[in-house]
Amino acid sequence: RGIASETGLIAEHQEGELHLDARLLGHHTHVDRDLVFDASRGRNVDAGASSRLGASAYVSLGVAEALTGSVSFAWSEAFLLPDRGFALTSATRLPYVPRWVGRADVVGRLPVVIDGETITLGLGAGAGLLGERPRPLGQMSAPGFLLDVQGGLAWRDVSLRVAVTNVTDARWQSAVFRYASHWDPDSVASRVPELHFSAGAPLALDVSLGIRFAEPRGPLATPERTPPP
Repeated sequence: RGIASETGLIAEHQEGELHLDARLLGHHTHVDRDLVFDASRGRNVDAGASSRLGASAYVSLGVAEALTGSVSFAWSEAFLLPDRGFALTSATRLPYVPRWVGRADVVGRLPVVIDGETITLGLGAGAGLLGERPRPLGQMSAPGFLLDVQGGLAWRDVSLRVAVTNVTDARWQSAVFRYASHWDPDSVASRVPELHFSAGAPLALDVSLGIRFAEPRGPLATPERTPPP
């Protein structure tokens, strides 16, 4: 059984080619039987009742189709509750839930006319923040920062896009766990929990070429089916 509540403010404003969208929300969630991933068992297990408090903010500003920017931020505090009771907080945090995440993106488009032909240029950049995540035994995982950029152009039915993710090639932890592991079958198995993590995606380059074909007409077009009488 779960109980969720949310409230907030939403504002929108349009002035000519300028458009503003802003939102500020707060939420609380209570779950009688929450699931937490247990690395030693390799599956989610019943961790008891949980409570989550948080807030999120989002602002988007656009100027026609030429420039669009957005910033979002979310903060969350998650707790495991004793005796499956109902409370807002406790001394035990729910593992692996990021305390905060943030993202900022900006995209610009510029049409350029050359010899009567219009070529649309595009450029964008984005930055993401992943906050610390509670781990079992009261520890925290390190936060992470990612930077992405992309650019492209479009001419008639042809488009080219180049995207670079994790520009700084930051070393970040996609998933973090803490449990006892045993790699050497000839040694005595350790019972001391150790840090284990899945490495996040490294620097990557993606190049894509797109060609749009018009709907065929004439003798090559697919004939329309005659509806039954």
